[in-house]
Amino acid sequence: MKIKPISFLFLLLLTGVLAGCFRPPEFPDEPEITFKNIVFRDGGEFGDSLILSIDFQDGDGNLGLRGSEDGFPYHPFDVIVDSDGDTVTLSGTGFQSPYFRERPTGERVLYTDEPDTLNSFYNCQEFELITNFEGIPVDTMRIVKNPNNLNIFVEFYQLNGDGEFEFFDWTSVASTNRCGEDFNGRFPVFDERNLADGNPLAGTIDYSMVSVGFEFAMGVNNTFRIDVRILDRDLNVSNMVSSQEFTLNEIRAN
Repeated sequence: MKIKPISFLFLLLLTGVLAGCFRPPEFPDEPEITFKNIVFRDGGEFGDSLILSIDFQDGDGNLGLRGSEDGFPYHPFDVIVDSDGDTVTLSGTGFQSPYFRERPTGERVLYTDEPDTLNSFYNCQEFELITNFEGIPVDTMRIVKNPNNLNIFVEFYQLNGDGEFEFFDWTSVASTNRCGEDFNGRFPVFDERNLADGNPLAGTIDYSMVSVGFEFAMGVNNTFRIDVRILDRDLNVSNMVSSQEFTLNEIRAN
């Protein structure tokens, strides 16, 4: 992932020397993005890359997550517990409804009071493996993934025979348990000093998605579109933007 931020702190200092007066641009505190480009690069045995480029601007510059940031509100998932506070597991019995989402802070939010709605079949989107001290899986617990753990979200849509775009679910490609890859992820903090100062920030994110299965799953001549949005550190969601319609062959780099 290649990131090209522009800090208006630098522009402020430079313009102050040249003109003695400068007002930084006023952006909303919610991030705004525009689609720029998409390119497909062959990578051989190491996986091909689909590189999505978007321009962004943010009024207080609070974009990016550090790799180590997994505490609330950026934690990976909430755990499902029953009315007694017991963690709901795939192998367990005797759980009492209603069921709650329990956050790392200990806060509980009602999940459901209908026990039959709990999926009893393992899938990677709704369960997390429990391992022992040797790292060996011993059970699975019911979870709800926390979208705030990530800050860039991409959705693929394929053009069908009726001329309409349908959602393309990567988690179900070559997987019966929705354990396939998806391409939501994180981009890092652009500038720690700018983040601390809260200055406006603008630039370009080149977001590289790597897979050995692009051509197999998408084909090279099928038409797709990608929608993307980003999230700032205050959990403000940007607008959603779409790529142009494309086939892999059309956007393949020379």
